[in-house]
Parts: sequence; C-alpha cells; structure tokens
Amino acid sequence: MNRPARVLFVTPSLKGGGAERVLVTLLGHLDPARFEPVLATFFEGNDYPQLLPQSVRHIDFRCSGRLAFPRLCRRLARAICEERPDLVVSFMNYTNLVAIVAAGLARIDVPVIIVEQTPLALHFGNKRSLGRRFRRAGARWLYPRARAAIAPSKGLCDELSGQFGVPAVRCHVVPNPVDFDLVRQGAADALPADIPADGLPLITTCGRLEPLKNQVLLLEAFAEVRKDHPARLCLLGEGPERGRLHRRAKELGLADSVIMPGFQRNPFRYLAASTVFALTSNWEGFGNVIIEAMACGAPVVSSDCDYGPREIIRDGENGLLFPPGDRQALAERLSRLLGDAALRVRLADAGRQSALRYDAEAVARQYEAIIDRVLLADSSGGRP
Repeated sequence: MNRPARVLFVTPSLKGGGAERVLVTLLGHLDPARFEPVLATFFEGNDYPQLLPQSVRHIDFRCSGRLAFPRLCRRLARAICEERPDLVVSFMNYTNLVAIVAAGLARIDVPVIIVEQTPLALHFGNKRSLGRRFRRAGARWLYPRARAAIAPSKGLCDELSGQFGVPAVRCHVVPNPVDFDLVRQGAADALPADIPADGLPLITTCGRLEPLKNQVLLLEAFAEVRKDHPARLCLLGEGPERGRLHRRAKELGLADSVIMPGFQRNPFRYLAASTVFALTSNWEGFGNVIIEAMACGAPVVSSDCDYGPREIIRDGENGLLFPPGDRQALAERLSRLLGDAALRVRLADAGRQSALRYDAEAVARQYEAIIDRVLLADSSGGRP
C-alpha cells in the first residue's frame, strides 16, 4: 500500500470514561505517515475536545438517544461505503456488534478489529433482560467474525476466546496507553482553591460513581481509618451513585472530610497531590487510573478484582492489593500506608517505574502492528 491506510475508528461517544480516553490517546499517537484515522461516534457528547487531534476527521452521527440496533447498523454501513476505509476498529461491546454487522451490510469488504475494555459478564449478567440476552447471543455469534480482538488484560482476552468464540490466535493483549506528557502537564497544575490546604493526608479515588466501582466500600473503610489517622477523602467522578454516596458520608459522620468534585478533565493534579490512591472496583477490564496514579507518584491500593489490577500491581512491590469487597482489609492497608512514610515512598518509586511500560507511543506501535497484520492477511486473502 503506497498511501496511508485509512482506519475508521468507531465508538458510541466521547463522553468521559476510561475507554474513551484510551481511544483519543491512541488517535494522538498513531503514525500519521502510515495511518489516516477517521473517527465515527453514534451519540452526542465530547469530554475530551482538547485531546482529540485536529487532524482526525470526526463523523458525528449526533443521535440524541439510543437508536434501534438495525438503524445504527445501516447508518454505519453507509458511512463505511462513503469513507471506504481499509479497516474498521471498534471500541466497546455494543459498538463491536454494530460494526461487525455494518461491515457485512456495506458494499465493500472491510475487516473489523474489535476492542473490549470491560468484562462481558458485566454486560450480560442480568439474564432476565431481553436486551442483555440479545447482546450475549449476538456476541457469541458475531465476535468470531472479527479479524482480530484486542483487550488490555490477559483475563479479558481469555474471556473473549474461552466464552465468546474468538480464536485464541486472533486475541491480542495490548495494555491501555498513558500519555505521560499530558500526565506531567496536568500534575503540575495547582489544586482548585476550594480544596482545603490544611496539610491533612489526602486519599483519592477516580472513576464513574456507580455500584461497580464500589465507592461505598471506600467510604466505610475511610470511616475506620479516620479513627487513627486524620485525613480527607476525594471521590473524583460523576454518576448515578452520587446521591447515595453523599448520604452515606453524612451517615458515617464524614461530611466535612469527603470531597466530591465531579468529573475532572484534569484528574492528574488530584492524583499528584494524593497521599494514597485507592481503587475499590468489583470488576475491571484493566484499570487505567492505576497507571495514571502511579505515573503521578501516588502509592496505590487496589482491589484484587478481575481482571486488570493483578496484572499491573505486584502486591507489596509497586502497590498493595486487597480482596474485593473486604472493608477491613482495605482499611488495614490504607492505615498502613498513612502511618508509614517509607513504605509510601518505596511503593511510589516502584509504581513510577512500572508505569513506563504503558507509554502511549509504545502502545500505539502495538496497535499498529496488529492493524498491519490484519491488512496484510486481508490483501493476501488469508486470516491473521
């Protein structure tokens, strides 16, 4: 191919979330001499306007609500026919299903690479939901048709091959990228004036406020920790659990010690100011924020949940793990870190070194290698 390969990236929207940040970070680090990325989104919203490269043409379907699956498939099929990409890369489960069907409906033969960021068990856990049953059956039928599948952790990759029929040879583990230049710039910014500068230790978590992330567990563990260690807790993020978390903080007598700034386009200034970073998720596909916290120099405590954290953290070496849902174990680890400055320094230093392997440039080269492999196999009539 004598021209850059045109790659159509597809995602539901660019509303704030880990998968969305992964995508815009990747788009900013692809080799422009070899790839011409085009981005298609289904629904309105963009929380990362400054991160999306200006060179990336953005096709916004501007759907105000969830369209029926067949209509989205037809819309994307038309976009594929108009754009004539050499390859489609889709992010997230619903989009993956739409992309595979749309590629089949299009009048041109185009290979599809699917990218999963969260365990599919989360999407399909409620068997009584007709929509979830449809998506589960659709994934089992359609996912084996993808020319390649990418997941950020081995556990998630194993789920794709073991439960959804993607041949193991087509499953690739590629960690999520972190733009360290962006992290360093953001970490250098001062905290907002409404954050108390009273010298108290700061424990921070970052993520959508939803049951999956289990921030209630962190509130309850923090109530135990404060008995011996005066500190503040910062919950970064927005979501349906905000009201419940606010009420629980009041019930625990923590109203004056808990800060909830909402979604932050620059979370790194909070991470850099943190004495400890804590992740309490019940499930993760990877745990991007663990890497970002490490890069900001915060010692990390994380639940040992499926799938990502245990592939990033070596317990006691570059962070601490605790059993998911175990409030007492979390409180013990938080207290240990708040009371041991030497341990914090050792874990923070090791964490910074560990984070380097997730540099966005290196991760982008891994994506490019998989794209090259699929394109080569497609041009020769084979399969990667």
